Amino acid sequence: MSRIHINVNAGITDSSSIRTETFRGHDYTVVPVIALVEGVIQGANAAQPEFAPADEFAKFPMTWNGRPVTLRHPSIGNQLVSANDPVVLEQFQIGFLANTTRDGDKLKTEAWIDQTLVEALGADAIAMMERIVEGEQFTEVSTGLFTDVVSSMGTYNSRSYYKAWQGVVPDHLAFLPDTIGACSVADGCGAPRLNSAG
Repeated sequence: MSRIHINVNAGITDSSSIRTETFRGHDYTVVPVIALVEGVIQGANAAQPEFAPADEFAKFPMTWNGRPVTLRHPSIGNQLVSANDPVVLEQFQIGFLANTTRDGDKLKTEAWIDQTLVEALGADAIAMMERIVEGEQFTEVSTGLFTDVVSSMGTYNSRSYYKAWQGVVPDHLAFLPDTIGACSVADGCGAPRLNSAG
């Protein structure tokens, strides 16, 4: 059975790695992100911890390119939804993903953030981007994706899991200004983040 998984990841602030690019006449703030790290994750809509293998979520890294970057996970009422709908994009999108690669057990990407979209979403989005650019704090990010889950019990890095992901299809990457989730700063992901020790 397929469903959306929400997996929160974060990392070490490195504002020196942020740059500005122009694309189609718009200025973008480009923020390096580690979106996922192989491991045991309990997503927002998962009943039990699940194993997220890099061979699944990073099997075809380029499929993450072009996926929307959103402020928080898109929802209608209390229901989490795909970001890939014009109405949802208008309410939540702040940019898109580009230059996605696999680096060992990590999914690395760049969030191209459109300042015009940030300003349209208001104070929360503006304040979050100021904190990112100024290097004031860690910023949590979270993937939205579809995956089949198969029964598979085991342990990974001393953490037990009861199911495993299979056949991952990317949907979006959410920036979370005020939430910590299933896979957090301590797990080695986030924005801005380079693949450096810390």
